[in-house]
Amino acid sequence: MPNRVVVAFLLVSAFLWAAGGGALADIECAKAQCEGKGKACVEALSVTYNACMAAGNRKCNSVPAAEKFNCLRGQLSPCARTRNEAQAACLADMRSCHASCGPADGREVHYWCVGDIDKGLTAAFCAVDAANPSPFDICTEALSGDGFQSSMTCEPL
Repeated sequence: MPNRVVVAFLLVSAFLWAAGGGALADIECAKAQCEGKGKACVEALSVTYNACMAAGNRKCNSVPAAEKFNCLRGQLSPCARTRNEAQAACLADMRSCHASCGPADGREVHYWCVGDIDKGLTAAFCAVDAANPSPFDICTEALSGDGFQSSMTCEPL
């Protein structure tokens, strides 16, 4: 009799895992182990970018109007370039962490979404039904608690 209970338990466990347990583990892993670090990375680069932009604008405030465009281009272009490089590094780290969580089961598509909000940039991990793979509604909802969102990018993981 105990053997039947053990066999029944194993069969039910295998069925539940096959029905979605593997995908849940992947999502839980990505949320628990990756999302916080990725979000911190994006928010730190945002602070650095905003400080760089403010310093560049302050430096160019005192130049004559005829020289202002060239001053701003010289001061602000490196800020944008550094931000783009740092954001690409954050995405690469998120992809690497996500890959370490194991593959999704194919019923979902995973995205890393970065939103430009009131205070700067923030990010979120989003899992979207593969039958309707548009991440924007899900990620907009995931980022909405952080403030008004003016733009968003979503990269597949």
